[in-house]
Amino acid sequence: MSGYISYMDILGFTSKIKSADFEKKYKNLITKIGNQFSLDSKTRIYVVSDSIIITSQEFQSVKAYARMIYTWGMRDDFWIRGAIAQGDIEMIEPAVIVRANKNIIMPYLGEAYLTAYNLESNLNMAGIAIDENVKPDNPDLPLEVEYTDGYMEYQEYLPKEGNEKKKRILLPSDNEEIYITESLHFREMLKSHSEDLDKYINTFCFYIKLLLIKSDKVNVGEFLKKLIEQLSLQGRHLLIPERVIVIFIAVIDSLFARHDAPNNNYSEASLKSDIGAILDALKVQGYVAILSDCLLEFDKKRETKLYKKVHDIIQ
Repeated sequence: MSGYISYMDILGFTSKIKSADFEKKYKNLITKIGNQFSLDSKTRIYVVSDSIIITSQEFQSVKAYARMIYTWGMRDDFWIRGAIAQGDIEMIEPAVIVRANKNIIMPYLGEAYLTAYNLESNLNMAGIAIDENVKPDNPDLPLEVEYTDGYMEYQEYLPKEGNEKKKRILLPSDNEEIYITESLHFREMLKSHSEDLDKYINTFCFYIKLLLIKSDKVNVGEFLKKLIEQLSLQGRHLLIPERVIVIFIAVIDSLFARHDAPNNNYSEASLKSDIGAILDALKVQGYVAILSDCLLEFDKKRETKLYKKVHDIIQ
């Protein structure tokens, strides 16, 4: 049958499962999933070790449940990476999986499963990508309204080779981006994600973009203030300069996007002030030359003019 599927992978499962804290979080997630899905007859969910699979003929159901599970994980420092695809699926009944002899056999879940699995494996962050061919339940209403339809176009700053293009990344539950972004600041999050810094940075940059474009002026100001404070206290000790600069390029890029957005309430004077504060903080740390080199390389890869924009705004 035709439908939708979300394949999700719990990141770091193999290396962390022996941790008592990680095991507690895993059991808590499984309990939440079991309670939430117990009354839904239109959706199937399968949890096998570090994999979570959701199937339904209704796109909104798959999107809502994937979003819910992903947000639970991010709030609890339990990172999940996944994808949603559309196509041929199988809605497998429990009786088919659990055989009479008590053996558990997971049948083939359809072509869409392979699409979701491959898209998930191409991500280099904690997030859920929506396949470019996915359409909502009404084919006359394509999934194309960014933010309104629950996703954001995002191009990873440190992508896997061959996967540099933009992807539609599912947003967390409403108003959760502020809390999650706060939890991602250097020292707190690096303690549990030091084994893969690029995933951490890509995830942090996704939330930076989301917060700086969507949030009000007060939240933006508070975020920038704390980030600059963290740079002076922790940045050089926890990340190599080039990785610190990636985070600040994401900030600068997002501030310009906020300013250039239609109906924005972010003046050029505010933009100039915020960019100036960032450059001053990087100058104190001796990062300005590295920033210039990284901006030029960023523009070359993406065919943008961010270096020129920064130069022009501070003149």
